[in-house]
Amino acid sequence: LTHVTHINANEFTLAPVEQFVTEHPDVKTWLCLFTGDMAEQFCETVKPLQEKWDLNLYASPMLLETYRDKFLSQQSKTFPVKGYTCWLPDIENEANEIYQSAFKKNAGKDASLFGVLGWDTGLLLKEVLQQKTEENENVTQLIPALCKNTYESPRGWMKLDAATFFTYGPSILISGSSDSNPLEIDEYKDIEEEWKRFTSDRFPPDVHSGWRNTYLCI
Repeated sequence: LTHVTHINANEFTLAPVEQFVTEHPDVKTWLCLFTGDMAEQFCETVKPLQEKWDLNLYASPMLLETYRDKFLSQQSKTFPVKGYTCWLPDIENEANEIYQSAFKKNAGKDASLFGVLGWDTGLLLKEVLQQKTEENENVTQLIPALCKNTYESPRGWMKLDAATFFTYGPSILISGSSDSNPLEIDEYKDIEEEWKRFTSDRFPPDVHSGWRNTYLCI
């Protein structure tokens, strides 16, 4: 079953999914992709269903952030939820400290995963300006120059892939369970081989865009 919710909060519902799981109680695993306000709505709505049906959720990064902030960090009991993210507020590095301090000062609220994407963009723009001072304004030379650097990002290291022009960095796997154990957090810093396998999976020839971002990345 694929269920796409409404984008208006007052129209949000998981009724079709609840009906489905009532009729198919053996289906215990859900892939959940929500961001922003819908992520918070989902967390509130799915909690009683998860407790009733013992559901295992695989969450996208921004949904996982909302889930973690709203429930997992506030209670001794965790819930069966798992997912990858690229950033957590308690990552220990100087760039993360600077980012969170600047975000709090300028936005008046705690830093977020979405903010990290903007910060990393700023790192690339800063290097573009640096290249300009070195009179490197030719795009065919500028982009390869950006790809040679390893950037100090709030998530750790960050690189611009020369083959795809995607940015990438360490991955973090967060796992919760239905028992009283704390969240398991596993960080994977050396992902070069995994990245090569991911980017070698090319689009079919009839696809007209090379843009992978369907919000699955966040």
